[in-house]
Amino acid sequence: MLRFIAKLPSVRRLATEAAPAASDRAALRLTLTAPHITHLRDHPMHQVNLATEDGDVGILAGHLPMIFQLRPGVVNVIERPGDAGRRFFASGGFATVNPDSTLQVGGMEVVPVEEIDGPEVQRGLERAEEMVAKTQDD
Repeated sequence: MLRFIAKLPSVRRLATEAAPAASDRAALRLTLTAPHITHLRDHPMHQVNLATEDGDVGILAGHLPMIFQLRPGVVNVIERPGDAGRRFFASGGFATVNPDSTLQVGGMEVVPVEEIDGPEVQRGLERAEEMVAKTQDD
Protein backbone atom coordinates (compact mmCIF):
# COMPACT_ATOMS: atom_id res chain seq x y z
CA MET A 1 0.00 0.00 0.00
CA LEU A 2 2.77 2.45 0.86
CA ARG A 3 4.49 1.82 -2.48
CA PHE A 4 1.24 2.68 -4.24
CA ILE A 5 0.92 5.93 -2.31
CA ALA A 6 4.55 6.83 -2.94
CA LYS A 7 3.94 6.56 -6.72
CA LEU A 8 1.01 8.98 -6.73
CA PRO A 9 1.83 12.34 -8.29
CA SER A 10 1.94 15.02 -5.67
CA VAL A 11 2.06 18.76 -5.56
CA ARG A 12 4.12 20.14 -2.74
CA ARG A 13 3.57 23.73 -1.79
CA LEU A 14 5.15 25.35 1.20
CA ALA A 15 3.24 28.01 3.08
CA THR A 16 5.60 30.68 1.79
CA GLU A 17 5.00 29.54 -1.78
CA ALA A 18 1.21 29.26 -1.47
CA ALA A 19 0.50 32.52 0.35
CA PRO A 20 0.55 35.72 -1.66
CA ALA A 21 3.12 38.37 -0.85
CA ALA A 22 2.00 40.90 1.77
CA SER A 23 1.71 43.62 -0.88
CA ASP A 24 -0.57 41.39 -3.02
CA ARG A 25 -3.02 40.55 -0.23
CA ALA A 26 -6.54 41.87 -0.35
CA ALA A 27 -8.22 42.81 2.91
CA LEU A 28 -9.70 39.92 4.84
CA ARG A 29 -13.48 39.94 4.28
CA LEU A 30 -15.67 38.15 6.83
CA THR A 31 -19.16 36.72 6.60
CA LEU A 32 -20.44 35.54 9.99
CA THR A 33 -23.77 33.70 9.98
CA ALA A 34 -26.16 31.42 11.81
CA PRO A 35 -29.18 29.80 10.14
CA HIS A 36 -31.52 32.55 11.36
CA ILE A 37 -29.25 35.65 11.20
CA THR A 38 -26.28 37.13 9.38
CA HIS A 39 -24.18 39.20 11.79
CA LEU A 40 -21.59 40.38 9.24
CA ARG A 41 -21.62 40.10 5.45
CA ASP A 42 -18.41 40.57 3.45
CA HIS A 43 -17.12 42.91 6.17
CA PRO A 44 -13.47 44.05 5.99
CA MET A 45 -11.39 42.82 8.93
CA HIS A 46 -7.80 42.94 10.06
CA GLN A 47 -7.93 39.60 11.91
CA VAL A 48 -10.41 36.96 13.04
CA ASN A 49 -9.59 34.61 15.93
CA LEU A 50 -11.42 31.27 15.99
CA ALA A 51 -11.81 28.48 18.53
CA THR A 52 -11.34 25.33 16.43
CA GLU A 53 -11.18 21.62 17.19
CA ASP A 54 -7.43 21.84 16.44
CA GLY A 55 -6.85 24.79 18.79
CA ASP A 56 -7.20 28.55 18.57
CA VAL A 57 -6.42 30.05 15.17
CA GLY A 58 -5.87 33.63 14.01
CA ILE A 59 -6.81 34.41 10.41
CA LEU A 60 -5.29 37.33 8.47
CA ALA A 61 -5.58 38.34 4.83
CA GLY A 62 -3.57 35.95 2.66
CA HIS A 63 -4.07 32.96 4.98
CA LEU A 64 -3.76 29.59 3.29
CA PRO A 65 -7.12 28.22 2.14
CA MET A 66 -8.44 25.88 4.82
CA ILE A 67 -11.58 24.53 6.42
CA PHE A 68 -11.84 24.47 10.20
CA GLN A 69 -14.36 22.76 12.44
CA LEU A 70 -15.30 25.17 15.21
CA ARG A 71 -15.67 24.09 18.81
CA PRO A 72 -17.97 26.01 21.14
CA GLY A 73 -16.17 29.23 21.96
CA VAL A 74 -15.52 32.84 21.10
CA VAL A 75 -15.02 34.26 17.61
CA ASN A 76 -13.11 37.53 18.02
CA VAL A 77 -13.33 39.87 15.02
CA ILE A 78 -10.76 42.68 14.88
CA GLU A 79 -11.39 45.44 12.36
CA ARG A 80 -8.15 47.42 12.85
CA PRO A 81 -4.76 46.52 14.35
CA GLY A 82 -4.72 47.28 18.07
CA ASP A 83 -8.52 47.07 18.49
CA ALA A 84 -9.89 44.74 21.16
CA GLY A 85 -12.40 43.45 18.64
CA ARG A 86 -16.01 42.34 18.81
CA ARG A 87 -16.70 39.00 20.42
CA PHE A 88 -19.32 36.46 19.37
CA PHE A 89 -20.09 33.12 20.98
CA ALA A 90 -20.42 30.29 18.44
CA SER A 91 -21.84 26.95 19.56
CA GLY A 92 -19.79 25.15 16.91
CA GLY A 93 -19.82 25.11 13.13
CA PHE A 94 -17.31 25.56 10.32
CA ALA A 95 -15.03 28.26 8.97
CA THR A 96 -13.79 28.35 5.40
CA VAL A 97 -10.77 30.44 4.37
CA ASN A 98 -10.70 31.06 0.61
CA PRO A 99 -7.77 31.98 -1.68
CA ASP A 100 -9.26 35.45 -2.26
CA SER A 101 -8.95 36.34 1.48
CA THR A 102 -12.64 35.81 2.19
CA LEU A 103 -13.66 33.97 5.33
CA GLN A 104 -17.06 32.41 5.95
CA VAL A 105 -17.90 31.44 9.52
CA GLY A 106 -21.17 29.60 10.08
CA GLY A 107 -22.51 28.21 13.32
CA MET A 108 -25.78 26.77 14.58
CA GLU A 109 -25.90 29.55 17.18
CA VAL A 110 -23.86 32.73 16.90
CA VAL A 111 -24.55 35.44 19.48
CA PRO A 112 -22.73 38.65 20.41
CA VAL A 113 -21.17 37.97 23.82
CA GLU A 114 -22.72 41.10 25.32
CA GLU A 115 -26.21 39.70 24.58
CA ILE A 116 -25.67 36.52 26.61
CA ASP A 117 -27.72 36.51 29.83
CA GLY A 118 -25.61 34.64 32.42
CA PRO A 119 -28.43 33.90 34.90
CA GLU A 120 -30.67 32.60 32.09
CA VAL A 121 -27.87 30.32 30.88
CA GLN A 122 -27.48 29.01 34.46
CA ARG A 123 -31.23 28.30 34.71
CA GLY A 124 -31.15 26.47 31.37
CA LEU A 125 -28.23 24.36 32.56
CA GLU A 126 -30.09 23.46 35.75
CA ARG A 127 -33.20 22.47 33.76
CA ALA A 128 -31.09 20.31 31.45
CA GLU A 129 -29.39 18.60 34.39
CA GLU A 130 -32.80 17.89 35.95
CA MET A 131 -34.00 16.31 32.70
CA VAL A 132 -30.91 14.11 32.53
CA ALA A 133 -31.38 13.04 36.17
CA LYS A 134 -35.03 12.11 35.47
CA THR A 135 -34.14 9.98 32.45
CA GLN A 136 -31.47 8.16 34.46
CA ASP A 137 -34.07 7.35 37.15
CA ASP A 138 -36.43 5.82 34.56
